[in-house]
Amino acid sequence: MALTNAEKQKLYRTRHYCLDPEVPIGTHTILHRLQTNLDSQSFRNLERLAKSTGMSKREIIEKAINELAERLDCNHDKD
Repeated sequence: MALTNAEKQKLYRTRHYCLDPEVPIGTHTILHRLQTNLDSQSFRNLERLAKSTGMSKREIIEKAINELAERLDCNHDKD
């Protein structure tokens, strides 16, 4: 039997946000959802960066944020 949209979403969240009670706490990276809009130039640059580096868009954004935080000396929450 096919899954309903709600069931698919629940499985997605379990996989991506590590909500599975069977997974021991501290053994996975906890992800936080970020939804935003970018202007066309920024979005195209992000796509080009992803294609040329082989990194995912998420990896590129995380790297940019962490490098800027380090440069501005506000990287006080080093996990």
